[in-house]
Amino acid sequence: MSLDEDAYLNKEPKEIMAEHGKSFYWASHLFSKERFQDVALLYAFCRYVDDTADETHPSEAKGALEALKREFRAPHHKLLQRVHKCFRQLGIEYRFAEELISGAQFDVDKGEIESQKDLLVYCYKVAGVVGLMMCPVIGVKQEKANSFALDLGIGMQLTNICRDILEDAQNGRCYLPQEELRLRGIERQALAHQGQTPDALQALVSDYLDLADEYYSSGEQGYGFIPFRPRLAIMVAGKVYQAIGHKIRRQGFQVLQGRTYLNRWEKILVTFRSLLGVLRPTFWLKGRHQKALHHHLQGLPGVSA
Repeated sequence: MSLDEDAYLNKEPKEIMAEHGKSFYWASHLFSKERFQDVALLYAFCRYVDDTADETHPSEAKGALEALKREFRAPHHKLLQRVHKCFRQLGIEYRFAEELISGAQFDVDKGEIESQKDLLVYCYKVAGVVGLMMCPVIGVKQEKANSFALDLGIGMQLTNICRDILEDAQNGRCYLPQEELRLRGIERQALAHQGQTPDALQALVSDYLDLADEYYSSGEQGYGFIPFRPRLAIMVAGKVYQAIGHKIRRQGFQVLQGRTYLNRWEKILVTFRSLLGVLRPTFWLKGRHQKALHHHLQGLPGVSA
């Protein structure tokens, strides 16, 4: 498969978000019109990086990502020019975008995730840094918010990984730590076979959804740093993603039977319940970050010591 770069890079960002980011697009209606444009722009860039890795022929993808990393600082495509301008105006660090591209390169190289540390570093690169880039876009002013933004992104990515085990395995990828698969007697090849999910894999998915919930809970502690209206949108987006994990749990962790998603009515219900979160202290207060959650991320850009 080959990505049509010119067609993609000249699309309107909101079109890309509406087509590919249904959960986030749902929550994005809570942003102001001006804020939505920048959020959609950042989403479109992140999606382009992801699709360059996934939809470009493997023999070309690595070179395409290297070229993207170089071009990002002096772009000539419409989308990248707008993203570059947004980064410059809002003071977003270019190295966060480079970490995102590095995560996509890991996918192209079929990198191995051996340990939980490897998994969390991967989640940082492909999702945590999205939270870091999002902070200036939604009006966050205090650097202390970065730790919580990272955690919300990591929680979302852990949910994605648990949801997509079958699809990823069928594409030759596995994001569950190899040492844990060996410890539990789970054959990697078995992850690509649709059907009943073995008990050992159910238990492993349960553990990682629990870990995701820890990162979601930490992310919520940072809501107080976000201006009111975008705070609502981020809260809903986080809860919609987290609800996917909760649905996987209710379905008995049957991740090898197909992809779990929320239907429209489930999203409406989650949104309504989320908005009641304005009544909780975590919506208004600025919490204290649990440093243990970043033990494996020390030294990475944007991670506090």
